[in-house]
Amino acid sequence: MDSVRSMPTEAADTDSPASSTQPTGPATTQSDLPATTPSSPVSTAPERAVDKSVVPSNTGNEHPGDGGGDEHSPVTPAPASEPEPVRPKARPASRVKRPLIDVEGLDIDEEDLLERADEICITAPESLADVLAKMREKDAGVLGRKWDVFVADMVLLDSEEGFMKPLKALPVGTGASKRPKMLTDWQNAGRCRRLKDKGGRKSDAKEMPLLDAGDLAAFVKAFKGWYAELQPGWRKRDGELWAKDGVVAEDMGPLNTRGMCGWLSVAACLWWWGLCVFEDEDAEAKRIWQGYLEDAAWMLRVVRIRGER
Repeated sequence: MDSVRSMPTEAADTDSPASSTQPTGPATTQSDLPATTPSSPVSTAPERAVDKSVVPSNTGNEHPGDGGGDEHSPVTPAPASEPEPVRPKARPASRVKRPLIDVEGLDIDEEDLLERADEICITAPESLADVLAKMREKDAGVLGRKWDVFVADMVLLDSEEGFMKPLKALPVGTGASKRPKMLTDWQNAGRCRRLKDKGGRKSDAKEMPLLDAGDLAAFVKAFKGWYAELQPGWRKRDGELWAKDGVVAEDMGPLNTRGMCGWLSVAACLWWWGLCVFEDEDAEAKRIWQGYLEDAAWMLRVVRIRGER
């Protein structure tokens, strides 16, 4: 998931008729000299060549560049105008593509991010706040700090304009790129929605379902296919995941979205997957999950900072 460069300008021309040198010739008497202002007394000393680069700027009793003023007709001084500074030429654009992670604005203070997200969750819509609360009850922090930062980024993205800016839902996908069935069933069941009794009183939020270990392989395969389909076209495969380089395109693809049917769906899948692999001692399974979490967290940050609004 978003610089001003200074443009070069030409230096102002400081030459004026008043700065031209006087031709050499026979000695000139005082009466032969042109009239001058009181501020410019005539010197009888031999004249030296004038360095135009050090000619002082016009004084307040002269028109700039006219060689002097009329001592009998006071002239209102013109506003002083400083020469336009000579700016360095802009560097030519590099042909080397820089990693997106180095783009200004993507690296942020994680502690500040987490605090802001906690404050936002206090007034977040019940539908989102209940899901996040039920996730925390079940995972007990086992998914680690990177998971917490990912969720905080999602909260800040969804909270734009007071949670009143939902965009298109993430596509369901088809065939090998169809989203996991567990996600579809969870959404159709209302997620963690509170139910009302006949008196209008709301029940407690529903619990988050858990992924059965026997369904893990099929779930992960479906999630990987669906997640690949969500990536914008400028992301290129880099082994199991995608390279974090290239130009930040204006089009972030389906992932440039907000709302309950947006990044929360990706977060739910990663949560189910993560809890399942952290229940055993399979280090390789944890490594693969962490790789997808880091990739999703990076892409979410790109969307939040650089995505179109």
